[in-house]
Amino acid sequence: MTEEKQNVYQDGDLVLHDLRGPDKDFLSSKLTTPYKGPYIVSSQYKNDVTCKHANQGTVQVFHVDRVKPFYGSFEEAQKLSRVDYQQFVISNILAYRGDPHICSKMEFLLEYEDGGIGWKSWDKDLFDSLPHEEYCRSIPQLYSMIFTVKVAATQMSTINRQAIDGVRPGLIGYMDLRWYSFDWYAQLGLPNEDTTIYVLQFRYGDWVHDDHRKIRVIFTITGDQHIFNHFTALTWGSYLELDPTMVLCDRKFITHHPQIMGN
Repeated sequence: MTEEKQNVYQDGDLVLHDLRGPDKDFLSSKLTTPYKGPYIVSSQYKNDVTCKHANQGTVQVFHVDRVKPFYGSFEEAQKLSRVDYQQFVISNILAYRGDPHICSKMEFLLEYEDGGIGWKSWDKDLFDSLPHEEYCRSIPQLYSMIFTVKVAATQMSTINRQAIDGVRPGLIGYMDLRWYSFDWYAQLGLPNEDTTIYVLQFRYGDWVHDDHRKIRVIFTITGDQHIFNHFTALTWGSYLELDPTMVLCDRKFITHHPQIMGN
């Protein structure tokens, strides 16, 4: 299919967005590329071409005169689109820091396709990436981060109106120390604090009300008691087995790290 013969773009076509005006004479600087993309065409209606960026996934509508076909493979389009956004390819997420309820204060330890490893603050680009979604789905307390703030708040409210069904009185659980306070945890100075899950054992106590929407939590060593709603039990209170990746903060461990009992 040649550019001259193409009248209508089809779903799946690859195109470039021409950044220049109708007279093809303006760019922000002489070093600026005249094209952005590639984009994947979703549809065309009259002169409006709806496209999705091949890497970012952002959807935009361009006038048909401002796009041109990209003659290359989908893999080549993705590679070029990463250059378009000056992005490195994330192969894995290894750890996180910060409060999941405040995305702007979150940081993630990223492993890149070229072997590099480094911390990156949360942003829209990271939110849109597949590794971010996969990682947040694998960590119960981060699950809400795969949604926008508005959607996450709606889901939390909906869950808290339902009876708790994932846990019951008498079950033993293991609480990530970060639940107490992220700032406090960061000051403990525990070995490999970002990549190790330090936990305290707790027991689920009685239901707070007959509707089973809240349950009491009792910590084994400290004796602290807290009331968990459904969402908290589903996220922070869902570790019911001691995983090999966890370090149990028992009395012996706390003897060597007494700062855990502070405040």
